[in-house]
Amino acid sequence: MSAMLEQCDPGKVIDLWFEDIFFDFDKALDRMESFVGLSNRPSDFDNLDFSAASRKVKMYNKGEFSKEVALIEGDMRRHLYSY
Repeated sequence: MSAMLEQCDPGKVIDLWFEDIFFDFDKALDRMESFVGLSNRPSDFDNLDFSAASRKVKMYNKGEFSKEVALIEGDMRRHLYSY
């Protein structure tokens, strides 16, 4: 990903993290809308169920995904938030 980004026009790339969307949805959505030039927010975004999303985010606490979590924590540590 880093090598690919070095070759991209920075004006065509937005740095937006899942955690930004989850913990501050309105601000992240405003950034995305501004980046792509949307002036009217599609109503589909009004239907996000934050409680369901929260349950899915917490799935890393379950042993079912321990292999995937270990891979992410090991290989992508520099990209993860401290929480």
